Amino acid sequence: MSAQSKGPEKIIIAISGMSCTGCAQGIEKSLKRRNGVIKASVNFAAEKAHVEFEPDQLTGDDLVKIIEDNGFEAKLSSEGLDTLTLSISGMNCSSCAMGLEHTLKNAEGIEQASVNFATEKATVKYDPQLITPEKIKAIVTDNGYEVIEDKKKAASEEEAAVDKDKDLEKMSHAAKRMWFAVSLAGPIMILMMIHMFVVEIPYYLPIIYILGFPVIFIAGRETHLGALKSVKNLNPNMDTLVSLGSLVPYLLNLLVFWIPITSFVEMAVSILTLHLVGRYLEAKAKGRASQAIKKLLEMEAKKARFSRW
Repeated sequence: MSAQSKGPEKIIIAISGMSCTGCAQGIEKSLKRRNGVIKASVNFAAEKAHVEFEPDQLTGDDLVKIIEDNGFEAKLSSEGLDTLTLSISGMNCSSCAMGLEHTLKNAEGIEQASVNFATEKATVKYDPQLITPEKIKAIVTDNGYEVIEDKKKAASEEEAAVDKDKDLEKMSHAAKRMWFAVSLAGPIMILMMIHMFVVEIPYYLPIIYILGFPVIFIAGRETHLGALKSVKNLNPNMDTLVSLGSLVPYLLNLLVFWIPITSFVEMAVSILTLHLVGRYLEAKAKGRASQAIKKLLEMEAKKARFSRW
């Protein structure tokens, strides 16, 4: 079985010996002509080349040799790269993290980007001469997410308690949405069973339509907003599917009052309620995992004694 191919990589190459912008343009053209080079940009003022390439076809040393063959001195460099860690809220699934990571990686000046859905953090390595932390944060917010000031470690018990409260707050919020939906979806399911198998209920359709409205538009509000943001950024995710599976059937049910068709309200409410149950379980699992990690960090030894035998 063949090994899985790697994705594109980005590197910075320090160049010395350029005397004018024409030199930079010449190096840039030479790099772009080489098979395996996806993008190449040479900055004369900074004396650096930013290259994105396929590691299966080229190595960093190959790129350095191309520049040296043009008569300049070159070496691989990680100097000048800064690292930015951002805490992000608003991601609803792993596809949100993957979409945001892809957007960050394609931004000019960002060399590496990694977005972790479980910890809700993004780690970005960037060239401060090409992009600023404010612009990176703007990319995140433009994709529909919120940037929260990052705290690498709680400096006191009070700050640790605040972090714990945030996890509990998320779990509580998810629980409230779930139980609100369940409290209305339950009666709808009971009425449906009675109406189908026991006795016809007068005004059944208006009753379930009214009961389903809060589930779809109140409990599911955040889901629909998340779907709208994902579509706006051309990055559909799980929210998009759930929103389509609940909003469309519910709105189609309006035709029941004029045309004798099957009611879809029960299906719409069931889809959204099950989605909210999953969200609650996810928030609960993430909250517990986060607290467990923090407790492990608190147990970290502050001192170590080394002795020779």
